[in-house]
Amino acid sequence: IANFFQALGWKYLLERMAGRAVALRPLMTVFMSGQLARYTPGKVGLPMVRIAGATKLGLSAHLIAASVGLEVAAWIGVGSLVCCGALLCNLSGGSAIASLSRTWIWLALFGIGSCLSIAALVDQRRFPTWVLRLLRTEGKGPLISIPMLAMQLLAWSGWWVLGMLIPLAVGSTLHVAVGQAVIFILAPIIGFLALVAPGGIGVRETVISYALAPQIGASAALAAAVLARAAALASELAGWLIAVVWERREPL
Repeated sequence: IANFFQALGWKYLLERMAGRAVALRPLMTVFMSGQLARYTPGKVGLPMVRIAGATKLGLSAHLIAASVGLEVAAWIGVGSLVCCGALLCNLSGGSAIASLSRTWIWLALFGIGSCLSIAALVDQRRFPTWVLRLLRTEGKGPLISIPMLAMQLLAWSGWWVLGMLIPLAVGSTLHVAVGQAVIFILAPIIGFLALVAPGGIGVRETVISYALAPQIGASAALAAAVLARAAALASELAGWLIAVVWERREPL
């Protein structure tokens, strides 16, 4: 479900950039194929697959390429915003990052929130030329859309729920599971930023197991990390299969 929310977010972004509606069925197939392509080295698979689907979506390759950069930046921003909110709510008590200063977390929350608000509300023609050149965007209107941010927030909520269910599955108490759920949001972000790790493999698992080990033990923490990866892969494969079957079905 979280994957489909993220796909809808990309749809809203493309529609804002293109100024017209984008068909949902082919978009879902292109998006889910791109998700699986993240497991290629160097993180190049995702943009290549999406750009290859430009013709199917009736959009230019340049617009698709620009949308990927904007979507990824917003995805990291929304995820970081959720992390900061969880930390401020003290949901990570006892974790390896619980000692972070609340002042710095507030500053990060304000900074990230301000950047996302500016990108969603301010016309891009007011941005410096070098910023637009860097983002490879053009036209008018905000860089991103509020509906896209809302969909990404829902998608990250799926990771939060996963972060509560996985520890419970390996014997954690409910209190610890709720408190450590933020790690399952932070880990995918760190895994994505590790460009040499396809799909964040290894990096994401290290973050999860390191953070959970003091609370539930090393073996259970490692099992939780493996289960989280298995759940992510299963959801991406299932999402791709559903999207392909749905696209090939005749319209009602």
